[in-house]
Amino acid sequence: MDLLGIGTVTNAVEGIINHFWPDKTVQEKNAYAYQLQQLLVQSDLVKGQLAVNEAEANAAKGGLGRFGAFFVAGWRPAVGWACALTFAWSYVISPLLVFVLAIFGKHVALPALDLSAMMPVLLGMLGLGGMRTAEKIKGLNPGA
Repeated sequence: MDLLGIGTVTNAVEGIINHFWPDKTVQEKNAYAYQLQQLLVQSDLVKGQLAVNEAEANAAKGGLGRFGAFFVAGWRPAVGWACALTFAWSYVISPLLVFVLAIFGKHVALPALDLSAMMPVLLGMLGLGGMRTAEKIKGLNPGA
């Protein structure tokens, strides 16, 4: 119980002092709390993705019939093949074809594909921007 108002003045002075000379322990505690909150959010996202993956795997095993399983489990391979073919066309097939045709005196301009929308998808499928490489460096699941 603060009858004289000394506690209020003390809190105000302490607030001013902490504003100009912050307590490193409090700052570190707040930083760790923020990092923990971010990790919990990321953990929830991973748990949600695992639930989706499990549902897709269960649907692909049965229940939807052969045709239904194709639409559930076949979309990732289809996107992977589309990305691989686009990548191969842009960096291997098209340049090689232009080179071979130039040898025979035919100068053609083959269509160039816009890779700006496809590359994030391809990189994501190849390991979320290096996460798989980080796993291998750490020695996690080296055989896969």
